[in-house]
Amino acid sequence: MVATHYHPTNKEWHPDTGVTHHLTNNVNNIHLPNEDDDSQEHIQMANSTGLKIIQSGTSTLSSPSKSFVLNQILFFLKIQKILLFVHLFFLNNIIFFQFHAFFFLVKDYLGNILHRGSLSNGLYNFSASLIHLQPQGLSSIHVSANI
Repeated sequence: MVATHYHPTNKEWHPDTGVTHHLTNNVNNIHLPNEDDDSQEHIQMANSTGLKIIQSGTSTLSSPSKSFVLNQILFFLKIQKILLFVHLFFLNNIIFFQFHAFFFLVKDYLGNILHRGSLSNGLYNFSASLIHLQPQGLSSIHVSANI
C-alpha cells in the first residue's frame, strides 16, 4: 500500500463536531481489515472538494484511566489534521465532553474525569496512546477439585 511511505507529522486527534466520521492521514492510527477495500467512495471536505476514501477501519485510544473505541475511521492521504467525530465518540464510549477555554475533559455519566485534553493553536488536542488490537487465541481447561 502506498500509504506506508507517507509519514504525517501530526499525530494528535482533534475533537470535531462538524465531521461525519473519524478521519486520519496516518495508517498507524487504524486497524485495517484483512480484505482490501477498493472503495470508490469519496468524502466531501469543507471546501467542497472530494477525497477518495483509501481504507476504513477501527482502533482504540487509551488514556491513563480508560480505553476509548474508535469505529468508522476513514483513511486519507491528503488531509492536514486527524479528526475525532465527537458524536460517534459519544455513542461508542458512553461519555461526554466538557469544553473549557484552554482544555477539555472527557467524563463518564457519573462525572468521573476519564481524560483531559489541551488546547494548542486554537485546536483541542486529544493526546492519547493508540492501541492496536491484535487477534488473540485463548484457551482454558476445567480442573476438578474432587480427587
